[in-house]
Amino acid sequence: MAQDLAEGTNRRFHHTESTSASPEEIWARWSNPTTWGDWDKGLQKANLDGTFQVGAKGTITPVKGPKAAFEIESLEPGVSYTFATAMPGAKLRVHRELLAEPATTFRHTVWFDGPMAWLFSRIYGAQFRAVLPATMRQLATLAEGKA
Repeated sequence: MAQDLAEGTNRRFHHTESTSASPEEIWARWSNPTTWGDWDKGLQKANLDGTFQVGAKGTITPVKGPKAAFEIESLEPGVSYTFATAMPGAKLRVHRELLAEPATTFRHTVWFDGPMAWLFSRIYGAQFRAVLPATMRQLATLAEGKA
């Protein structure tokens, strides 16, 4: 289920999905940036310099636009993490979290922070809303071993 959440002057976009795959299968793909391009419809590829931990840095190459650096800002292993990408006057933040069992439910949230958040939300918001459901479904399909 997709939903937009208005929080102050920032916009958050998220999608929640359920799967028959185990939480460990989802986490294994989430915590390995080299797999992100396999299921994230907005990315060609991603890589991480070092271990998946707070402070680790990497790069993402979107389908459209230039390669960008990202940094893991928070991490609760096996449960959730947030990474951020700096933009002029803003940061793009992505939070991924496992929500429930016995059915594996997971959520992907995207938002912009900073003085120019309103502009980036306006430019990219519709794109995130459009791609999140297919991205999450592809992740579930891969984790279920159906692709």
